[in-house]
Amino acid sequence: MEPQPAPSPRGRRSLRIWLAAALVVVSAAAWYILRKRPNGLRARASIAVLGFRDLSLQHESSWISAAVSELMNIDLGAEQRLRTMPLENVARMRTELSVKPQSAYPVQLLQRIRMNLGSDYVVTGAYLPQGHHIHLDVMLFDGRSVRQVAAISDEATEDNLPELAQRCAQRVQAQLGVRLPANGFSSFEAGAMEPYARGM
Repeated sequence: MEPQPAPSPRGRRSLRIWLAAALVVVSAAAWYILRKRPNGLRARASIAVLGFRDLSLQHESSWISAAVSELMNIDLGAEQRLRTMPLENVARMRTELSVKPQSAYPVQLLQRIRMNLGSDYVVTGAYLPQGHHIHLDVMLFDGRSVRQVAAISDEATEDNLPELAQRCAQRVQAQLGVRLPANGFSSFEAGAMEPYARGM
């Protein structure tokens, strides 16, 4: 076989120009895609539900804190867009730091809670049972800057407690840039929540 003639200088120059142009196009496309990326959470942030204070101070309604904490923890971790801290870790932290559920915590205590749990955000709040209705206040704090990010209020009947917890969880997710379709509720039946929470 006869050897193939080497590319001419003009051909090599054209090839270099073509490659350079292709590199510019690819770089421009990558820059455009990154620029248009949504401003939501870049990586999975961690979040801990610390519990909710019973403003009625009635022992009969104390189960609501455990029930709402469990439901919100499930809903916040939906689709694994947020990394929720196990409630067992939260219970251990409460014992170690002698912490009771409160609507808000002092700055130094929030810092200690973050160091203990290693969570980026914490959820706390309070509730007030009024007959068969429950008014729920949810506070979201950034554990890194130790500042309040959101305050959410909602209410529902006891039978609609799972829906109440889910609505509040979705509003917390929205504050953190997480958008999820409302395609159902937690796997708990409302009527089973009270005996379940009392057993926790």
